[in-house]
Amino acid sequence: MNSNHKESLGQRWRNKALIYALIYLALASLWILFSGKALYLLVDSAELRGTLEIYKGWLFVLLTSLALYALLRTWQNEYTDHSSQDRDQTSKNDSTVSKIQLPAAYFIGLMLIVAAGGYLVFENLKSNQTQRIELNLSTVATLKAEQINGWLRHNANFAAAAGNGSHLASSFADWTSDGKLHKQKAEWIRTRLDLLRQSYPYGEITLFDLSGHAYMTTGEKPPDVADHLPTLLQQAVDSRQPVFGQMHWHDKPDGTRTVSLPMAAPLLTSGVGGVASGVLLFELNPEKNLFPIIESWLTPSQSLETILFRRDGDDVMFLSAQRNQNGTALTKVEIEANPTLLSVQAAKGKVGIISGTDYRGMSVTGYVVKIPGTDWLIATKIDTDEIEHPVRQLAINIALTALLLALVGSLSLFFWWRQRRARYESAQLKAELHQQALINQVDYLSKYANDIILLMDENGLIIDANDRAQAAYGYAHYELVGRSIRD
Repeated sequence: MNSNHKESLGQRWRNKALIYALIYLALASLWILFSGKALYLLVDSAELRGTLEIYKGWLFVLLTSLALYALLRTWQNEYTDHSSQDRDQTSKNDSTVSKIQLPAAYFIGLMLIVAAGGYLVFENLKSNQTQRIELNLSTVATLKAEQINGWLRHNANFAAAAGNGSHLASSFADWTSDGKLHKQKAEWIRTRLDLLRQSYPYGEITLFDLSGHAYMTTGEKPPDVADHLPTLLQQAVDSRQPVFGQMHWHDKPDGTRTVSLPMAAPLLTSGVGGVASGVLLFELNPEKNLFPIIESWLTPSQSLETILFRRDGDDVMFLSAQRNQNGTALTKVEIEANPTLLSVQAAKGKVGIISGTDYRGMSVTGYVVKIPGTDWLIATKIDTDEIEHPVRQLAINIALTALLLALVGSLSLFFWWRQRRARYESAQLKAELHQQALINQVDYLSKYANDIILLMDENGLIIDANDRAQAAYGYAHYELVGRSIRD
């Protein structure tokens, strides 16, 4: 009996150890799954997240150490108490532990299923949200790149039509070859330049000969001959097609300045492939025609922005103005000093989806596209915080739903276990009543039977005797109890 008691007690401790291990597994899994996600969603700074991860780990170690200490103390007290209990009490406790094991296992399983299901749903919805944002960014960036490319081609086609095989080209050839021009023809050339300027919202238009000398302009004075201008004029002559220069600030006579994009178009007397007689220099105004394309939004957003930029040596030059910041066009940043900038990463050759920071130092995600035929790049970006805001709301909704499911499941499990326990206790009570009835019946039959009935232990000592035995042996009940059968 003592051996069976020890074996039963050992089995009970093993069952409890398994239950506590499963509970620890569930809690540790939930901690790992959700504490890291919570930090990622609540803290933007990667450096701060790293520091908090360390503290989070130490907190987990501290809490588990305290829980382990409390558990060991509880086990010690329970072991001491159970060592002093009798076998019947141990058997009863074993039955109680057995009744608790199944609901506890079901509860742990339910929590793991709800947590894993909520996590998978969250990750799936988060992935869909991220893909949708990335698709929107790529669509906007690609569309704007096509619009900018179309704007450049439209201007180039207009300039080519004005200079290829035109009367303007032949008239200017006569002027440069003779060294003089009839007054009437000179007035026609000026009128023609004015008409070109009025038919399309250009800035000033200047007529250059092949040596780079300005013959006529629609403005008050010819543009300043910048370092890149002779090269631009020569490229137009050599390529026999319009060529774009680099954006720069153009100072007006009234003291104001605008962003200017020069475009040089050759004057070809015999059309494409003919001899160039001169070059038309158009001053395009990106602030009126190009930048509005970049600054238009297809969808409402607090941080969505499209920027146009290019690499300029060791710098990145922002060609367009930054959102809600006038006067920031044609500003530069150093590449080496700003390695995380989205524009710097793109200037180094990276295109497509890029994560980094912007000129405000904010964490952003963007899509970068190259503008064909130029060294320009365009990036459509959005703040990471704006992307993650609906994700955070989604996480809260999923967490609340998971808690609700866990609560409903726990209540259902509790009521099921309670009903099952009530049925078990009812069956136990019926069994005990039936057993007591049998005992009473046996006692009655033994007491009043005509046969001598003695109840003895393993040593032959009398434990009980019926009335017939007392009468036959001539001893009272108390005298028979404790005597040896051999006496």
